Amino acid sequence: PPLRDRREDVAPIARHFLTGMGNPSSGTVPELSPSALDALISYDWPGNVRELRNALQRAVVMGEGGELTAADFSFLRQAAKPGADPESPPGLSRWEEAERTNILGELARQMGNKTKAARELGIAKSTLFEKLKKYGIRTSEFIR
Repeated sequence: PPLRDRREDVAPIARHFLTGMGNPSSGTVPELSPSALDALISYDWPGNVRELRNALQRAVVMGEGGELTAADFSFLRQAAKPGADPESPPGLSRWEEAERTNILGELARQMGNKTKAARELGIAKSTLFEKLKKYGIRTSEFIR
């Protein structure tokens, strides 16, 4: 069943994904504030669990560090409006937005290492560079 029909499962699934997104060297795991949990639970998740994982990755990467708040998930409110994400180039299709989110997530996992990210994404490094330019992604944001 879709997540919109199992809202009680959103919090435990989100915490599970966040455990895998923590910093292994320091042992820190991103936490969700009550407002962030409310935002996640109230969203319909048309992309189901995969969209939840990608949203969490994006919030962790783009966030200030520490506890995630509802503001870190503001892009979810705008997702219903095509091209409304202020950080995305205008006019992206749903496929392109999903691809952009996937690239953001992989760069986060690889801490900005483009060679490793391209390998994990199954694309050539030159293709990754083209997509970074197309989607307006700066890898300096991923290096901590």
